[in-house]
Amino acid sequence: MKQFLLVLMYVLSFSVAGFAQTAEPTKEEILAQRAVSLEQVSTAAKEVGLDERKTVKLKTVFENLFKKIDEIKADGTLTPEAKKEKLKAANADKDWRVKDILGDKYKAYSEVRKRLMAEAAAKKQ
Repeated sequence: MKQFLLVLMYVLSFSVAGFAQTAEPTKEEILAQRAVSLEQVSTAAKEVGLDERKTVKLKTVFENLFKKIDEIKADGTLTPEAKKEKLKAANADKDWRVKDILGDKYKAYSEVRKRLMAEAAAKKQ
């Protein structure tokens, strides 16, 4: 009986751990992450010397990406593969627009943004 209970506990703990890793984030968590992302965009833009007009354009590109992501995920007519392709295309469009806005500052911006994302991840842990 002890062995049965022990095995049952192991199975349940692995099931819970597996579910926790694949659970969808809540709406509040998504909104919080997006707010952090927009703040990182602003901070990185300032660090590379973008003016306010270009910073606003940059944030708008990300806000539009977030809207597209929501629309794609909400579209029940799409297969998972089609959703993945549309998300990939939306991200590629975002990348193209960001590169267009930043011009020769794109590489510096990318490095600052990666640093800010790593710092945010370290704070979570």
